[in-house]
Amino acid sequence: DKWKTGFHRIARQANVPVILAAMDYGNKVVSFTDVFPLTDDQEADIERMKQHYRPIRGKNPDQGVF
Repeated sequence: DKWKTGFHRIARQANVPVILAAMDYGNKVVSFTDVFPLTDDQEADIERMKQHYRPIRGKNPDQGVF
């Protein structure tokens, strides 16, 4: 699935940090990353984010984006 990417452009232009948050329903854990460094390569950054989220399972995994 294609992710919306406006957040990346806005965060880069405003020079604000991005922190990834996740709710792992299976393990009953909410987690936050340290500041996630954005680069000029939006596609690579999105791929790194997908890698971060891939092992995390939501309440309805069949409705997820992976």
